[in-house]
Amino acid sequence: MDEPLSALDTKLRLQIREAISDLQREVGITTVFVTHDQEEALSMSDRIALFRTGKIEQLGTPTEIYQSPVSSYAADFIGAANVLSVSVSADAVQTPGESVTVTLGQVPLRGVRRTELGVGDAYAIARPEHLRLVAAGAAADPSVTAVAGEVVRQQYLGHRQQHRVRLSTGTVIETSEPASSKGFAAGDRVSVLFPAHETLVMAS
Repeated sequence: MDEPLSALDTKLRLQIREAISDLQREVGITTVFVTHDQEEALSMSDRIALFRTGKIEQLGTPTEIYQSPVSSYAADFIGAANVLSVSVSADAVQTPGESVTVTLGQVPLRGVRRTELGVGDAYAIARPEHLRLVAAGAAADPSVTAVAGEVVRQQYLGHRQQHRVRLSTGTVIETSEPASSKGFAAGDRVSVLFPAHETLVMAS
């Protein structure tokens, strides 16, 4: 199937998506479904092959692709992701285990090492839904990194609210939080909380 739902409106696309999945399982046939819609790929697939310039970038289950991307490209393509340029020191390279501390601008950022790292430039990946906003200067848990920033835009989406924040390093990131959480208006000074276990660090 080559992008069969691309011309449908949102509600009909969701209905037909479920109908195709039900039919495929009822008949018991293998189906190759080509799509540029990440949500379709995640919701309908048993396995996903993510292509980049004609080659497979990553092959795995939807959970593996989303939670354990093998590269910044994979993380950014499947779902929303903040891809941050960071620096790796010699001490970070030599630190044993999965936990690693890199530098975002001048801010130490703790994360999980996803690939082998060398001294120099690397990427930190943080999903918008894993980040939290608190008022500037609020005390942060030791398991998170607090980075100062200013809210650029706030959007209320009913069940969720999104904030676009310019960090003190100059990088603009996005957060996605439940609508019941505290909202911040454009111009508010905040701290963005990066949980170490949800911040992935990789070489490329």
